[in-house]
Amino acid sequence: MIGKYAEIADILEKEIEEGLYGPGEPIPTIRSLAKRFSCSPQTVNKATNSLTNKGIIQSRQGSGSVVAKGYLKAHGKKLLMLIDRRRSLYLSHSADPESSHCRDIYLSYLFQISREGGQGGFIVYDKEGDELTPEFMNSLSEAEGYIIQGSLPERYIRILAENDIPAVFINRNIDENIKNGRFGSVLIDDSPIKSLLFYLSSLGHKKFLFIFSQNMEKTDVYDRRLEEIRSYAEQVFPAGYELEEFPFISGTPETISKLKTLHEKGFRAALAFNDISALRFTNLLNQNNLRVPEDFSVTGFDDLLSSSLANPPLTTIRVNRTQLADISYDLLKKLILSTTPIRETELLSTSLEIRQSCHLYQ
Repeated sequence: MIGKYAEIADILEKEIEEGLYGPGEPIPTIRSLAKRFSCSPQTVNKATNSLTNKGIIQSRQGSGSVVAKGYLKAHGKKLLMLIDRRRSLYLSHSADPESSHCRDIYLSYLFQISREGGQGGFIVYDKEGDELTPEFMNSLSEAEGYIIQGSLPERYIRILAENDIPAVFINRNIDENIKNGRFGSVLIDDSPIKSLLFYLSSLGHKKFLFIFSQNMEKTDVYDRRLEEIRSYAEQVFPAGYELEEFPFISGTPETISKLKTLHEKGFRAALAFNDISALRFTNLLNQNNLRVPEDFSVTGFDDLLSSSLANPPLTTIRVNRTQLADISYDLLKKLILSTTPIRETELLSTSLEIRQSCHLYQ
């Protein structure tokens, strides 16, 4: 049986959805609602607390409660996801291994929108050229906020700031040159790299390749991760280490020749930028009669499903991409409720997953 307070909360929520009370407008006082529903003020207070916890209303000291500015159902605004044109291909090519990086994020975002009864959608932007895409410009009038998957050019960020539209970047730093606007960032914690290096050190490795499949797009995340590896390596290997960048395209004579030379120089461990690079590098090793892990220890970053099913299963740093999207969504709603310029950063914790793709140095 539904309690009285829950019944009152459902009625008020429905009235807000229908636009009886608009964003920023007050709802009736506790006393008037108690009289309307023939109950105690305590019961009404319990109902309004329920709506406050759901983000539908906000209490204002001395003036009762108002409909939350960021409540989406009431006024048809949308929480949209901005993705660059390359990533947009993953929406229609979900079987592509590279889409694994994005698929969980996209699905979690769509689930959150559906669960809360809001409106969402994907808006494609171009990183190249000087023009803002028509899709983006047309979306400004209907967007309550954006979640951004990819590197967003400064010209787009300035438009968001000028129009005071909140935006959350997934694993991208906030542009410090933009002083106004409401922006947030959810960064992926790279600190388990240090534990990974300690683990490889215990296996006798001191020479590492930082591998990257050039079939993928190199972004500023690459530079940030490489810098983190170097920083942690200085702590783990005070007596010295070697780190060589190894961007590769599978099967090319240049790649095969360089890999052979590096292996002869004693490089026996590969730190991949991500799991896709690690799995492609494993295939490259197999094509050159080198075995994982006996001839080469290989590690990744992401923990895709295909990584745990690989032969051998890949040692990697696990990133919960569903949680990444959830935190981004919640942070965006927080920014929407803010009325002043704001910068908020959240950190997604990660963990080292040790599997069978690493071996003692030989």
